[in-house]
Amino acid sequence: MLIAGLSALFVSLGAVVGGAAGLIMFLSFALFFNFAMYWFSDRIALKVSRAQPLDRAARMAAWFSTHPPMEQRIERLREIDRRAGNVW
Repeated sequence: MLIAGLSALFVSLGAVVGGAAGLIMFLSFALFFNFAMYWFSDRIALKVSRAQPLDRAARMAAWFSTHPPMEQRIERLREIDRRAGNVW
């Protein structure tokens, strides 16, 4: 939606500034811009966020730091349940 609005703005600006020739020129610019954003948006986002690939050990450490083993999850839920006054 945002890119469509920006494309419409480019084409309108081209029509105002250059008439029919400006409209064609800015339409081609908008088409190129849309293609580039579609094709390269993933790489642009990764570069902007300075993303780095993780090795296997780092991936596993990140996974287990945010996803504890099932027994710990169940124990945590039981503790929450006990605090709420429910007994298993």
